[in-house]
Amino acid sequence: MRIDGTRIRRAPACIAAVTFFVLAMLGSMAKGERRHTEFYFENVYVSFFLASWSETIGALWRGTLIEGAPNSPAAARQNTATVCEPRPKPPHIILIHQESVVPPSHFPTLSYDRNLDPFFHSYDGQLRKLRVETFGGASWLTEFSVLTGLSTYSFGGMRQFVQQIMAGKVKDSLPHALARCGYRNVVFYPMLRRFLGVGKFFESVGLHEIYDAKDQGARLPNERDRFYYANLLADVGRHLKSSSQPLFAYLETMATHGAYDYAYMPEVDVPGAGPGTDPEMHEYLRRLAMARIDYTHLRAELWRRFPDQQFLIVHYGDHQPTAARTLLGLPASTTIEKVMESKNEAALTTYYAIDAVRYQPPPLPAVDSLDVPYLGTIVLEAAQSSAFRLVSCTQAVNAAV
Repeated sequence: MRIDGTRIRRAPACIAAVTFFVLAMLGSMAKGERRHTEFYFENVYVSFFLASWSETIGALWRGTLIEGAPNSPAAARQNTATVCEPRPKPPHIILIHQESVVPPSHFPTLSYDRNLDPFFHSYDGQLRKLRVETFGGASWLTEFSVLTGLSTYSFGGMRQFVQQIMAGKVKDSLPHALARCGYRNVVFYPMLRRFLGVGKFFESVGLHEIYDAKDQGARLPNERDRFYYANLLADVGRHLKSSSQPLFAYLETMATHGAYDYAYMPEVDVPGAGPGTDPEMHEYLRRLAMARIDYTHLRAELWRRFPDQQFLIVHYGDHQPTAARTLLGLPASTTIEKVMESKNEAALTTYYAIDAVRYQPPPLPAVDSLDVPYLGTIVLEAAQSSAFRLVSCTQAVNAAV
């Protein structure tokens, strides 16, 4: 070190280090909370690292990454679920995460095949809106909210990592509630379980049986919906042969996921959009038509194969497709970040639908638009959760992260 001609004295070096640190902190404060999907879709890793120091200092100061409920008697009481007393034969529950799906009727100027509309209607013929917290991607945010009953906005700039940081910290969830009522929980996931560490998160919220893309024998990253439904139907058959437990299956689709600049399964002749429609929206509507056909097939097979079983089916759109940008009044080149920054409420609206096979759900709440964290409660109520005597989707986070 003594022969290093570029060395400087310790005092100036310390001053320079402190100066650069202060400048980085001030820059981080000026920049504000990190943008929606900045870390995943932009090559800004150095600035992202520097900008994270303000949160790091805050976490070190309070001793935890995220503040949870205190270890108080009240929190302990909140965390204690009542004893479950299920009905004699509760319905099997199938919860379907429809990737990038929004009702075309959400866009008044869009020309499309009206035969798609019933796909989005519940058993009572009504279309119900779901307010989600992401656009065009980041499906894991919707997964988290649906399964835990928590809004990702509660986590500020850390919300993009919410599944990783909250794995093992949520003490009650939709799968936990159903497990207490005797349900066997299983998830059919179209990605590998190591994707964003989702396998660890699923297990921590009560989905211990995970069939990922490899387990299901997927050859494509976006298999047609019927592929995943076939795996589900096979599992239902195996389950009913060996068990009298009710089944809760969480299934995610992929065919309607972008990109939309190529024809998905061009050999399938299905309607798209009317003349003059943006080509990407036309392609999206083709895929949506296939999703409707495959869902109809699933429902028919449940009815045909399992004649003495009751099924509650809930499906929802996790976010809108990027192909919807022009219908929101935005240029086709608009990034996901810019859509989120626009605070356009129309961009955060999808749907949820309650359907059933040989089962009569109770009347659904009359709300104009449901926030996504409450969807798990709707599932429990639709499965007659009042008879279960459960604390529905009430989470108490009382462990330090």
